[in-house]
Amino acid sequence: MPDSSIPKFFEKSHEEKLDIICNFSDLSDDELDHLKNSTGGLDFQHANKMIENAIGTFSLPLGIATNFKINNKDYLIPMVIEEPSVIAAASKAAKIAKVCGGFIASVDGNISIGQIQVLNANTEAISQINTRSNEIIELANSSSNTLPKLGKGAKKLECKEIKTDKSSMLIVELMIDVGDAMGANVTNTMCETVAPLIEKISGGKTLLRILSNYSTKRMVSVSATFDKETVGGDQVIDDMISAFEFADNDVYRAVTHNKGVMNGTISVANATGQDSRAIEAAAHAYASHTGRYRSLTQWSKDKEGNLVGKFQIPLSVGIVGGVTNNHPIAKICTKILKIKDVQELSCDFFVFSAHKLYGPKGVGVLYVRRGVEIDPLVAGGGQERQRRSGTENVASIVGFAEALRLIEGERLESRQRMRTLSDALIEEVLSRVVGSSFNGSQSNKVPEIINFSFHGVEGEPVLLGLDFKGIAASSGSACSSASLEPSHVLIAMGIDQNLAVGSIRISLGRDTSREDISDVVNSLIEILEQLNGYPSALH
Repeated sequence: MPDSSIPKFFEKSHEEKLDIICNFSDLSDDELDHLKNSTGGLDFQHANKMIENAIGTFSLPLGIATNFKINNKDYLIPMVIEEPSVIAAASKAAKIAKVCGGFIASVDGNISIGQIQVLNANTEAISQINTRSNEIIELANSSSNTLPKLGKGAKKLECKEIKTDKSSMLIVELMIDVGDAMGANVTNTMCETVAPLIEKISGGKTLLRILSNYSTKRMVSVSATFDKETVGGDQVIDDMISAFEFADNDVYRAVTHNKGVMNGTISVANATGQDSRAIEAAAHAYASHTGRYRSLTQWSKDKEGNLVGKFQIPLSVGIVGGVTNNHPIAKICTKILKIKDVQELSCDFFVFSAHKLYGPKGVGVLYVRRGVEIDPLVAGGGQERQRRSGTENVASIVGFAEALRLIEGERLESRQRMRTLSDALIEEVLSRVVGSSFNGSQSNKVPEIINFSFHGVEGEPVLLGLDFKGIAASSGSACSSASLEPSHVLIAMGIDQNLAVGSIRISLGRDTSREDISDVVNSLIEILEQLNGYPSALH
């Protein structure tokens, strides 16, 4: 795997730098020529097609930030910016972060929000629109020849009422999965397409039909741990946290602080042909989502005294369409980043089963990265390009595809529902069950899976008690195999061994109700009261 740590990169000649980038990113000779081109790879003919009244081009420096490790994969980061020190600072921070494993990043969906403003709607408009939401969504998807074929497109519709000093208005919002695109054009097109139908249903007049750049359903979260000694020791870390607290509580400092944050964000956006104005506007709106303008980053210390940084913003970007496909340097920068959709999984194989998605048992999906060779286990038939033999279970395959279609259609609603149930279960257990603790992060978690520990109690008897009450759960211990070894995952998280042995895992599903949550909590209280009266191996 290529290494992003390149000693003394800034001291190397132009030719040496380009050689390193070419080897890292497998650039072609033509791409290399574009990077050498003093015009920045954009001639007047291209520029004239991109904007109105073009008279020339304007170049900015393109640099490379080194040392980046993101989700266990090394990257060289192209950055377009005119300000000195930004790339050097990013490279230095990435080098320090790499000591503790680099950056951890996650993306919460590719949903673009389209808004249709409705004036003078009748009093039953929201109910009537919700009733016909499937019809509206189907009409919206009819305006795209591409997205529905990819299993994407409009997925959900929401309504809200806004009251102003003069009147009230209805806002209909389309949630559109735009995949790898930024999605502005398709979002606007879908809004325009459904506007006449919404007028007919609501009895009102539609005015604006346009996307929102406040892309809160495309949230990106990044975190990193910076080694205490590498940063400079306890005092340096305390000073950095104090500086953050200043920015988080004073708007004058917050604006300057967030400008520094956006130095890095926007320089990468510029390099890859993104809509930097939309990104910046959404980021600053998010900085105010609590009711006052605050720092976009959060800084704290972990239990070892290391510095921990977190960064979260709504981020609407794309790797298909727009400038990304038209600007030669933007295309090269995207290639340098090695962004290839599923390839970002950084895996050769990806396997999952249908029954995990409420599909038929006995069928699944195998993703094989292009170029990876696998040997067949059964010879003779030669199906699937000589990779396997035997007749496919067509009925189950079709059932799996239908399960995927159904679950994708309800993904947003299901995710919010699971989060609500998960938060309720955690809150009730911690507040009502004596000696309970939650294992994991309450802000960064998969809502469907929750792990609890109970002080002084093994997990296995708790499971047996739940089983008698018709509640299925699992344990982090292996008591049933005559072993008290706790889960290695919990131990790696820093959970005390005695607590890890007493852990249980509760999974929520599509049929879980709020009443089920209460039943689980009441059952746990009863079971633990009984168990506390018996001797335990943990005492």
